[in-house]
Parts: sequence; structure tokens; C-alpha cells
Amino acid sequence: MRSTNSRVSLRVTAFTGWWATVDSFGKFPVLTGATWLACLSMMAVPSLQVWSIRFAGEFAPGEAGARLLVVSAVVAFSATLLGFGSSLYSSLSRILQMQLRTRYGAEFSKAMSDISPEQTLDNDFMIKARAAREAIPFNVAWQATSTITVVSALVSMILLAISLWGISPIAAVLISLALIPDLIAYSRVAGVENEVWQEVSAVGRRIDYLDQLQDFAPSSTELAKAHGGFGIAEEVSETQQKFALLWNKVPRASLRLSLIASTVVFLLALVSIWTVAGSGIGPEGIAAAMLGIVSGLSVTRSVGAAFGELMASTPLVIAYKKTLESLHLSGRRGVLDSPIGIEVDDVTFTYPGSGENEGGSSAKKSPALSRVTCTFSPGSMVALVGENGSGKTSLVKLIAGITSPDSGQVRYTGSFGNTSDIATLRDSSSLVFQDYTRFEVKLRDFVDPTRKLDDDVVREGLIRARAWDFVSSLPNGTQTMLGSQWRGEGLSGGQWQRLVIARTFLSQSPVWILDEPTSAVDAVTEAAIYRDVIRERPKGTTVIVISHRPEALREVDQILVMKDGHVVEQGAYRDLCSAGGEFERLSKWAERGR
Repeated sequence: MRSTNSRVSLRVTAFTGWWATVDSFGKFPVLTGATWLACLSMMAVPSLQVWSIRFAGEFAPGEAGARLLVVSAVVAFSATLLGFGSSLYSSLSRILQMQLRTRYGAEFSKAMSDISPEQTLDNDFMIKARAAREAIPFNVAWQATSTITVVSALVSMILLAISLWGISPIAAVLISLALIPDLIAYSRVAGVENEVWQEVSAVGRRIDYLDQLQDFAPSSTELAKAHGGFGIAEEVSETQQKFALLWNKVPRASLRLSLIASTVVFLLALVSIWTVAGSGIGPEGIAAAMLGIVSGLSVTRSVGAAFGELMASTPLVIAYKKTLESLHLSGRRGVLDSPIGIEVDDVTFTYPGSGENEGGSSAKKSPALSRVTCTFSPGSMVALVGENGSGKTSLVKLIAGITSPDSGQVRYTGSFGNTSDIATLRDSSSLVFQDYTRFEVKLRDFVDPTRKLDDDVVREGLIRARAWDFVSSLPNGTQTMLGSQWRGEGLSGGQWQRLVIARTFLSQSPVWILDEPTSAVDAVTEAAIYRDVIRERPKGTTVIVISHRPEALREVDQILVMKDGHVVEQGAYRDLCSAGGEFERLSKWAERGR
């Protein structure tokens, strides 16, 4: 069974090495070709020494001066070629590695920009995606140069064995076998590295997270005010120790296995030299063989480490390729034409796992939505209200194509007919979360992620979101860097929220979903923003808004009241205020809370 697994591993390793080489030639043909040539030239030195010195030995006895000149020239040239070739290969391989790392990193980041919301909610997939990203610098980008080293070393040993064959076939075979101990040792080290890598990676991410809490505001400010620091210093110490214990398994295995491999190589080299010495050939032949053996071993000992890198990187390269393919498969379906109506037909939805509710906390596993049916007219503005946990956010996630219902169906309807394709729902809607991310990028990129809109259009969106007044006063206007972490501009919560609203105005999506988008602004500004949404949104745009301030929803077309995963009331603001039901209760509660 072990040999079968070994063959499979070697076959897969050969495949990833071939892929990396072809891909490297495709991306950087001249640099890759020069790296191959430098490595092969360096690896050809041992066999060149053997053939040259044997050639010198064919001079007549009276030509001792010529013989000495050839031998001296060969030794000097091979030493120079070996030194320069090693330096040249090292420099070229580092340049190639960095170029590949840059290109792969950019390609992966571009693919991640097209990730679907469903994939972001798939914890297993995101773990693989993070592992793939972490594999780029030292595994994917290194695969091509490791392949160059391994293949060149194998070529070197073949040439050396051929050059030694005429002196001693036994020595030629033994020196060829000297490659095997290192290959076995480093392949075993690679196995140990693969066993600990994923766990080490997770521990490393935790350390980075804890460090960032201490390094950057606002978390660092809160820590400075908190007595005891939430135990972060103690956890960092414990986690660092765990990291070291895990990772030290690799050098310990490497030390043990390298010692065994070096002992075997020493014995093989010793027997090879004894065999040559006892072969009865002349001094030149013995000198040529010994020089070739010593030089060959010094050159090709690096093949073990390179082979170990190939073996250790192979699973990560495969994971990188599969993750990249999965990301590309999530491609966009295109935006539907407005106006769009929305039909929610007998939908039930339960969060996966141990019963996580829509707020993210653990609870008894029960449906977040239970047999919900409702309709949103094309071009209308509809509000969802209800207490926390009533199912509002769960419903809009289904409408936005972020999650899929357990049963029932969500459909978009319009001149195109109707569709329940989740990718189409996702691409045709713009969703603003209550807990949106404050991306620390340039302001213009924050409100126009596609970078496709004209400056005048961006300015108009900022004006409608009541954001232009403060944006125009920033040092660089729309080109201002946001966030203090990168020496950008710090904004208030309300200012961030207005930028998020502006991004919705500029999204050009026919369906807007605003999940409590104005929680950080005052009631007057909130009412003004809703008036802008109602009156100035593009014709035919369907808007769904979630709010905890019922009085701000006077001008919406329809209000749906949710409770315990059901729609319990629906109607216009005036009607619901006097209906004596859940909405009236929520309104009075909100009024008392002000």
C-alpha cells in the first residue's frame, strides 16, 4: 500500500512540476530559459571535468607540459564555471520566483474579486482559499525553480555516470545511486511538512489577528483602556509556543533523516572511490574519476532539498489550481433589466451548523424563516420591520442571492419573464449590510468598486447620499485614502454610512436592498436619505429597506412586519399605525426609546 501511495505522489509531483515549468515559460519565456541554461551549465561541470582530464591523459609521455596545461585549464575553468554558474542560477531563480509570485498573487486576487457570496459563507471553501493564497509565495511560485534544480541534477548524474562508465561501471552505478538517499529523506520530510502545514497556517493566522488588535485603532485604543488587555498577551505567548512546537517537527525530521542519508551517501562515495582506485587505470583516470565523484556529489546534494520542496508543495499547488478553477466557475450571469418584481413563494430557510441564527449567535436549531410568502411590486419601495431575530436579514439574503432556501422559491419577474437562478439574483441586486466593511482604500474606489463610472456620475451619487459636503472638504477629495491604518483619513460612523449609500446609488442594479443603512446617522438625515432613495432613484428600481425606526418609513409603498420567521402584517404606514398589531407596538416602543 505504501509503494502505491508513493507512485501516485511521484506522478502527481511530476504533473505539478510539468505544469509549473510550462506555465513559467508561458509567462516569462526568456527569464525561464536563462534559468534553465544557467542550472544545466552548472550541473554539467562534473562530467566535463572527467572527460577533460581523461582527454589530457591521452597525451604522449613527452607532452607533460601540454597535459599539465590542459588539466590546469580544466580545473580553473570548471571551478570558475561552477562558481559563476551557481551564482547566476541563484540570482536568476530568485528573480523568476519573485516574478511568478507577483503574477500568481495578482491572478488569485483577481479571481477572488469574483467570488460568490455563497462561497464566502462556505467555511471549508474559505479555508482552502486562504491556504491557496498562502501557498503562492513559497510553494506555487517556487515549483518551477525546484523543478529546474531536480531535472538538472538528474541530467548531471546521468552525464557523470556516462563519463565514469569507461573507468569503472561499478563506480558509475554507485555514484548514480547516491541521489536516492537524499530523495527518500527529503520526500519523508515533505510528508511531515504537509502533515503540520495546515495546522501551522491556522495558528499563524491567529497570531497575526492578535497582533493586529494591538497594532491598529480602534481595537488598540479599546485595549489600552481595558484592564488586563482581554488576555491577548497571554494568548499570543501560548499561541507562539504552539506554533514553534508544531513547526519544529519539520527541522527535527530533516536533521534525523539528513544524517541517515548523508551516511549512506558517504558509504556509496567511499566504495566508488575504492572501486576506481582498484580498477587498474592510470593516475589520470583515477584523478578524473575522483574529481568527478567529489564534484558531482557537491553539485547534486542540492537535489534532495529541491525534490523535498517539490513534494511538499505538490498538494498546495493542486489546491491552488482547484481553488482558482472554483473561483472562475462562479462567474457573473449579467444584470437584469428593470423594473423587476420579486416573488417569495412559501420559503423556508434554516442556517447550517449548530443552529446559528441571523445575528450569528448560537441558538436551538430552528428555521430562521418558515413558509414565508410575499410579493414586491416592480419599482416599489418596501420596508421590513421587526425585532432582532425576526427573520428580516435572512429574507433579504435570500432575495439578494446570498443564500438558497431549504424549500420554496425566490423569483425575479419582469419583461424577461421570471428567474430563480441564484447567480442572476446576486448579480442583479445591490445589498448594503448593517455591518458593512470599512475598506481602507481610496474613497472613489470605495463608492465605485468597478472603476467604470465618470467623475460627474460619482459626484452625483455622493450628492444624493448627502456625502458630497464632507467629501469635497477632504484633502484630496474623491482620491482621499480612507482609514487611519494606512495614514488615510478617519471618518465618523455616519460618514462611512453615507458613502455606503452612495455606492448603492452608483451600483446601477435594478434591485436595492438596504439592511439598516442609516443606523449611524440622526433621524433627520435618515429621513432625508430615504426621501432621496424614494424620489431620486433610477426609474423602475425596486428598493427593500430594513429599519428599526418605523417613523422614518412614512413614504414607502408597503411595510412588511416580521416576527419569529413569519410575515405577520403588511400594508401602508398609516393603516398599520392604527391596526393595533405588531407594527403599532413597535412604533410605540421606538417612540418611548427616543
